[in-house]
Amino acid sequence: MHDSDTIDEETTLLSRNSEGQQAHSPPKTCEPIVSRSISPYINQLVSGLDITGGDERKVGYYAGVIPLR
Repeated sequence: MHDSDTIDEETTLLSRNSEGQQAHSPPKTCEPIVSRSISPYINQLVSGLDITGGDERKVGYYAGVIPLR
């Protein structure tokens, strides 16, 4: 265990509460933002990967298959 004044690479990032239990990590708020920011570029990605075999009419279908949360 470390001294409370010593901070180094072995110091835990999460503090302990009054009962000695480790506190929970904060919620991950960036994941929804990141999954939504890719939406405008999915059609270009599908076209660029040549998933449709050159048929531009199929781009919308394959873009819809990509799961977003």
